[in-house]
Amino acid sequence: MRELSKKILRTRIDQANKVIIEAVANRMRLAEDMAEVKWKLHARWRSHKEGEPEEIVQPDREKVLLKEVRKLAAGEEISESFPDSIAALFTLVIGESCKVQMLNWQEKERKEKNGGANGEDKFRENLLVLTERWVHSYDSEYGGEKRPVVQACLDFEDEILEWVFSHLDEHGLNGLALDIGTATGQKTLSVRKRFEAVWGYDVSPHMITAANAKITGAGDRIKFEVKDVEEGIPALDESASFVILNLGTASDFRNTEKLLQEISRVLKRGGAAFLSFYNRDAILYSLEYLPWESALNARINLDKDFLEVGLPGGKTLSIFASAYSLGELEKILPRHLTLMRHFTFPTISAILPNDILKEKKAKETIIAFDKSLAENGSNSGAYLMLVLEKT
Repeated sequence: MRELSKKILRTRIDQANKVIIEAVANRMRLAEDMAEVKWKLHARWRSHKEGEPEEIVQPDREKVLLKEVRKLAAGEEISESFPDSIAALFTLVIGESCKVQMLNWQEKERKEKNGGANGEDKFRENLLVLTERWVHSYDSEYGGEKRPVVQACLDFEDEILEWVFSHLDEHGLNGLALDIGTATGQKTLSVRKRFEAVWGYDVSPHMITAANAKITGAGDRIKFEVKDVEEGIPALDESASFVILNLGTASDFRNTEKLLQEISRVLKRGGAAFLSFYNRDAILYSLEYLPWESALNARINLDKDFLEVGLPGGKTLSIFASAYSLGELEKILPRHLTLMRHFTFPTISAILPNDILKEKKAKETIIAFDKSLAENGSNSGAYLMLVLEKT
């Protein structure tokens, strides 16, 4: 008889658990409906500027709701801690509800900005718009004190590159270096002392104009050219000692396998490549929603292959980008490209608000921790950096 009662009670507990899950799921569906209503009200406000703008997070309303929940829970007279436990549960439900609504709005904003299109032409147009708007402030905004985490990425890349250059020196390979996705030429110019010639390519005419303005009296040693390298790298077979695509640039290519084959083609035997991709296994990209702007100023959508990049003034644009895991890239490496080293960076600092990292002590502590993670084999950093050798 006791065994039968236990079975019945367990069945009823399972049924109660199912009811709770279904109730929370229904609550999330209502949140999606609420997002639609709020979006329409917000759109009306944007058009007519009447009343107050609609907001997803409404702290005053949520405080009242939690107070009511505590009161109802206390009336059940379960235990002294029961109202607090129920309030904690509802806090999680409210947070998830806000996340659902925020994701709904983000998708609508993305479609609105892209004119409802996801095609290649629109992403390319956005990329050119982005580079035109960024070109005059790129060097100061993309790194330095304004973007401490981006600067930390550049510094970490430089540490890896020192190792790569020492390896190339041992093999007497200091001829031609190619910087693909050069932007304003910062990286091209920073490595020029290591090589007899450095050429930088970028799809943006505005970026190349800015890069060319930085070189005087360099002759043929430094060259910047507008070129869409999706069509192929404009260099002869086995002509380059070194190829670099930094700060996630390698993820901007639709045909990554072809890109890797082209790199293998132009590299000399013993030559090296440094490639930076957006990391599919990064903690940052596994979080569907952050209540603040990422310190990296860009977030990739893993499912839909686009990158949301921040513009001056708080707006964003979507451009094409694909994230990869290390395993995915290893499967498509050409036969003569060998993986020498790999790192992922940054991990924790990529998740935090940018303002926190402007405080010197906090920045130094967090960046040092991220470097330790990278050097000890963590695969959770935002960028996946590969060092490859042509064998």
